[in-house]
Amino acid sequence: MRQSQRSTPRFQANPYFSVLGLLVFFAILLMILAQAHSQRIESILYLGRWVPLGLLMSYAVGLWALTRWWEGPAIRRAEGFDIWMLGWIGFAYISFTYSVAPETTVVMATTFLLGYGGVFWGIWHFADRFGEEKVVTLLLWAGAAVIVAGWGELVFGYGSPLQGYGLQSPGYQSSGVFSLGARFRGILENPNALGQLSALISPLILAQGLKTKNFSIYLFLALTMVTLMLTGNRSGIGAAAVASGYVLWKAENVDRRIALTFLLGAIGLGLYGLRGEISSILVRADTLDTASRRVVMWDLFSEYIQNRPLIGHGWGTEDLLHGFYGTNVEALYLRQNVAASSYIGITAQVGLIGAAAFFLPLLWLAGHTALAWQGMSLQLHALNAVLLVGLIVAVTQSWMSSMGHAKALTFWVPVMLLMRRRVTARRAYRKRHSVQNGSTASV
Repeated sequence: MRQSQRSTPRFQANPYFSVLGLLVFFAILLMILAQAHSQRIESILYLGRWVPLGLLMSYAVGLWALTRWWEGPAIRRAEGFDIWMLGWIGFAYISFTYSVAPETTVVMATTFLLGYGGVFWGIWHFADRFGEEKVVTLLLWAGAAVIVAGWGELVFGYGSPLQGYGLQSPGYQSSGVFSLGARFRGILENPNALGQLSALISPLILAQGLKTKNFSIYLFLALTMVTLMLTGNRSGIGAAAVASGYVLWKAENVDRRIALTFLLGAIGLGLYGLRGEISSILVRADTLDTASRRVVMWDLFSEYIQNRPLIGHGWGTEDLLHGFYGTNVEALYLRQNVAASSYIGITAQVGLIGAAAFFLPLLWLAGHTALAWQGMSLQLHALNAVLLVGLIVAVTQSWMSSMGHAKALTFWVPVMLLMRRRVTARRAYRKRHSVQNGSTASV
């Protein structure tokens, strides 16, 4: 009886209007909007963005309690990767004992625990109940809302449509929409945030288009790629190119011509939109040798890491290390306090041990899925492509160390779905193996 209840989930007929569906959608959307350039929205979502994640985690905990004590609805059991994640979060908490800012360390570790519970238990259960495609659709809806709103603000925003709020001002007047280095940022504070959001969701849109051959999905793909190019985010463009090539390579027995047409058309449209400003927005040759002065930042953080190489300075302290060591960031003409690389930033916080425990499983998962899982579904490889985008972008951007970053859930939700695929496949294999063994024993 209990098994039949699990196989017939409630709200199956109308999942998008369920409370869980709204929580998943707003968890992703509000996390992105917390980096909006509107100070009012940013102030509201400083704490408000955590409410949907907190409710999803509370739901999962409550469901676990009902299952354990009152034989209520089932939720997944703990897996090996849960031990790894909880162990790593525990290490992040313990780092407060030697942290340069203990209170910050505890708060940042708590946000990671909240993200883990909300995504790997709450949203995982939503996927179990309503299907993986529903989660992907909600994620793409959130991304589409931000991208479309950005274009709406650019065209219909206050002031001149050519100099709308959707552009990051280069510091002086521009004679055209994207001239003189005015990069497209949409409704977000930084064009890199919009660019990397576009890069992260692009493999999922491409896979949807290849599977369904839906014209509207291809139009959304073209809009997303044009948006990415006009942001001038070089790491995002490179990562999206790798991810798109990977998805097309894995798309066996699928007609790729329509997808290639839309991708090439989007590139051409983006270049046309940039026109004579390719060098100032895309290339930015004057910043190539120092990677927009990231090399200077990396040199500074390498010195910090050498002081505490094994266990770091405490989780969540990345942007505080300049002050701790008395470095004058303004005198070095640096625009930010973070390490400008997730790999370097996390190493500075939790040392080589913590960084290895964080990144090596992700790198193994990406490589194992790409090389060993031949003939698997296109959707699985699209999820893996999102993981690849995140790992590539992390080379030049500090964002993985913050669960509250605009890109956090657009990365971790697909990673969760990828892990869920592995767990489901492993359970199916064990079930078949046990059935075969039982049949052999009966003979």
